[in-house]
Amino acid sequence: MTEISLPELKERFKDSEIVDVREKDEFFDFNIGGRNIPAHEINHFLPELEKEEKLVVVCSNGLRSSIVARVLQKKLPTIPVFHLTYGIMEA
Repeated sequence: MTEISLPELKERFKDSEIVDVREKDEFFDFNIGGRNIPAHEINHFLPELEKEEKLVVVCSNGLRSSIVARVLQKKLPTIPVFHLTYGIMEA
């Protein structure tokens, strides 16, 4: 898993590669794009996610996304997984 910053995310990743693991209402209130897959639903989306060349996992402050990024790294070992270190609320 590789840690990245918000400016790096905006430069290097397509919308389809961004996975926001916050709850649906959090995503609806504010997001930076990508697809919303709440952390507790991630296993159901593994077949869809394994089609991507790379993934970057985000949440509000980096805690949930760090956990999910590690899970994805183990379950999808052939796909590079990136983690937005301080989350989308990074100032």
